Amino acid sequence: MYVKICGRYRCDLLTVVTVLGLISPSIFGIDLSNPEVKTAQAEFSSMEGYLNYAENNNRELKAAYYKWKEKNESIKIANSLPDPKVRYGHFLRDIETRTGPQQHRIGISQTLPWFGKRRTQKEQAIEIANAEYQEYEAKKLNLRRDVKVVYYELHYLREAIEITQSNMTLLKKLEGVTQSRVKTGGDLSTLIKLQTEIAKLDDQLESLKRLRQPLQSQLNNLLNLPIQTDHPWPQENYGPSVMQIETKILEGFEILPPKLSAMKHRIESSERLIERRKKDFYPDISIGIDYIETGESVIPNTADNGRDPIIASVSFSLPIWRGKHIANLNSAKHQRNHDFYLFEQNKNRLLSNIQISLNKFEEADRRVHLYHDSLIPLAESAFDISQESYKNNNSTFIELIDVQRSLLEFQLIYQESLKNRLQHAAHLEALVGNEVVKVSIKTEKENR
Repeated sequence: MYVKICGRYRCDLLTVVTVLGLISPSIFGIDLSNPEVKTAQAEFSSMEGYLNYAENNNRELKAAYYKWKEKNESIKIANSLPDPKVRYGHFLRDIETRTGPQQHRIGISQTLPWFGKRRTQKEQAIEIANAEYQEYEAKKLNLRRDVKVVYYELHYLREAIEITQSNMTLLKKLEGVTQSRVKTGGDLSTLIKLQTEIAKLDDQLESLKRLRQPLQSQLNNLLNLPIQTDHPWPQENYGPSVMQIETKILEGFEILPPKLSAMKHRIESSERLIERRKKDFYPDISIGIDYIETGESVIPNTADNGRDPIIASVSFSLPIWRGKHIANLNSAKHQRNHDFYLFEQNKNRLLSNIQISLNKFEEADRRVHLYHDSLIPLAESAFDISQESYKNNNSTFIELIDVQRSLLEFQLIYQESLKNRLQHAAHLEALVGNEVVKVSIKTEKENR
């Protein structure tokens, strides 16, 4: 539900009643006084602040971190011996021996896996843990990319709103000139057309403003903040200077990106598993010791009368079910082949995605310089000339509006190209696994 306030400007009912003090936003689960929210907002003075906060608070990234920690603990488990076994036996009928009746038997044994089994299990667990760590790093890169994409979108939105407002201000100035002409007998239709253009810009401006909240919601989701948390406009001003890309990324990888590195570790894990399955054809060894409690012999003066015997024992498992072990070995080989071909396919797909993103980056970079260095200066000159000509009654309103529309379109396309260039750079960095460009940030707002 919407209500009209302040002429053309509108806001939703929740905002109105909140401003009037009729209800509190906390009713809707929005705690603007939350100290955590205030602390978070204090960090958002730059994009790096957003990135750092996201890395420390994003729930999906935390889940990946603890997944890695879990697999890291599995290394100790894989390198451990099986728990020893304690045995106890009670003779239901005493067994009479020369030294006396045997009554109880207690023993302990320890299984020792065949030589190399524990080593290969540990190496496999290490590779799995390394794969999970690389998955964590890949998620961190993707999180940074997602934050940058939304941040650059907000930056573009800020610029688009400012450009539209600036164009509306120019048209309102012309509205004053046109109204003066109408009072002296000028064409009323020209004033109506001008006011129509102003209304169109006002509608466009309102639509742009409404895009801010959905973008902030996306950002809050990445930052793990309440969905209604407000953020300041991005303060950076990105210039049109050249952003160089390391083209060697297309020639291969000196260091594998985390996603590929994780797959490489899974291949190594499968190799260790194959080695481990081969050792299943050999028996495990168990060593133990037993103690038997013996009572007094009924035969007097017997040597070792009542002496408790101690027995050392060695046993072996019998891996006679070879069909099971062969199936386990073949399963491990199939897993290795699966991981290998998946790695190769993803490597090819990644190189293809890098080429696509690089082409999109270069296209956006070309448009940035085309509009900044050529089209916008020409449109600004044409608009200035057309504006003076219209004020002097030497040109028509239609000619002026056409030039003004072109200037507005060029300015918005330029800002969109800047945004696209930065977003494609963020995509490239996530794909490659490191920074591939240096972003140009101007200290003063760029003159248009």
